[in-house]
Amino acid sequence: MSGSTKWARIEADLSDAKAAAVAAAATGGDGGTCNLDNVRLFGIRWSKGLERALTGAGVRGRRRHWLGRACVELGFGFLGQAGANERACRAAEKLLRERGYDATIFWMVD
Repeated sequence: MSGSTKWARIEADLSDAKAAAVAAAATGGDGGTCNLDNVRLFGIRWSKGLERALTGAGVRGRRRHWLGRACVELGFGFLGQAGANERACRAAEKLLRERGYDATIFWMVD
C-alpha cells in the first residue's frame, strides 16, 4: 500500500469513527458520572501524514504516552460529558478495532 493510499484509508476510517461516535452520543441521555474518556490508538507513528488524515477527518489528535507506549489520543468534539461521551467512545473504539486498529478507551472520571 502506498503512503498516500495508507493515509487516505486512515482518514476515511477516522471519519467513520467520528460519525459512529456522533451517532452513538445522540442515542440517549447524558446522565451518569462526568468523565474525560477518550479513544487511544497504538501502533501509528505521529507524522505529517497522520496530521493531514486527522485534519481531513475532522478529528482532534494528540500525542500521548500511556502505560509506557506511545499512542494517539482522539477527540471527536464535545459529544456529552457523561453517558453520551461513554457511548461515543465505545462506538468509535468498536469501529476502529473492527478495521484492524489497536484501539482502546482511556477511562477517566472527572
